[in-house]
Amino acid sequence: MLIENIALRDFRNFSDVSFSFADGINLILGPNGAGKTNLLEAISYLSIPKSFRGVNDRALIRWGQPFFIIDGTVRDNITTHNIRIAFNQTRKKVEVDAHPIKSYRELFSRFVTFVVSNRDHELIDGPPSFRRKRFDRFLSTFVPGYFEALLEYRNILEHKNFILKSEPDDKVLSVINRKLIDVGNRLIEARKGFINRIALRFSEMVSDLIGADGTIRYVPSVEALDFDVMNERIGEEIRRGFSLIGPHRDDYLIELSAHAASEVASEGEKRLLVLSLILTIRDVWRDERGEQPVLLLDEPLSLLGDRKIEKLLQMFSGQTILTAIRDPGYADRVITLQ
Repeated sequence: MLIENIALRDFRNFSDVSFSFADGINLILGPNGAGKTNLLEAISYLSIPKSFRGVNDRALIRWGQPFFIIDGTVRDNITTHNIRIAFNQTRKKVEVDAHPIKSYRELFSRFVTFVVSNRDHELIDGPPSFRRKRFDRFLSTFVPGYFEALLEYRNILEHKNFILKSEPDDKVLSVINRKLIDVGNRLIEARKGFINRIALRFSEMVSDLIGADGTIRYVPSVEALDFDVMNERIGEEIRRGFSLIGPHRDDYLIELSAHAASEVASEGEKRLLVLSLILTIRDVWRDERGEQPVLLLDEPLSLLGDRKIEKLLQMFSGQTILTAIRDPGYADRVITLQ
């Protein structure tokens, strides 16, 4: 997979611009505030139309303008597609080859990006909610039906929490719990399967990059949702005003040398652990699908020494787009922002 070009209108700080990309390493060069991360965000948006920085769509519209438009030309092993996404304060319109999509799965199947941003240290030492969101993004591209199941689960959970905080009724909550069990267990099983697919490769990648033992584990709040157990907690949930059991309370743990990486890893090692995770997931995708997602890296080489940078560059196969303040001299194409 690769992106050939992108055109932005009133997206973030860009009024009306376009960029083209090479099949290889692309460097987005410029000072702080020039919009380097904004350009990565726009490319990522063509894959999953949500900001990887966690902001709402209205915040992506250039100040004082009524809408934004992103147009991209992307290519897979078979053909080229044109993706257009427009947002006008209230409505998002997504088209592939000039036809409105029926589900986001149509995007996931045509163009996939994996992002490493300056927030991703939270994969190591941030809150569980951040890790869940990032892994949900990975799983949405890997597992058919996962994204739809996740949306369904969130809607049911929101309804349950509303009932818990307003007029709780045991019978109504039992009905909602039955709905949560089916979709919740699908999410749990998908998460278990995904970590099983990447765990060994991740350990090998960490050993190669850091020279230490690295592990990743899925930590579910429960091994499986059970109706009797959930109903036993209804009284406590009513007292506390929110649901206590389910995949919305899961976590993922990254360890280094048999200890939580958040406690023992240096800042440089945390950066390498995140890169190891993303590169692992990308390699697994390539092995299973026969093509590589586009890799988007936001100033990934800061905090790293020259030897680590050289080793990382050897791993950047396929199309990679990264940002930097200065040109280190290894890119196939340089895009300079002022």
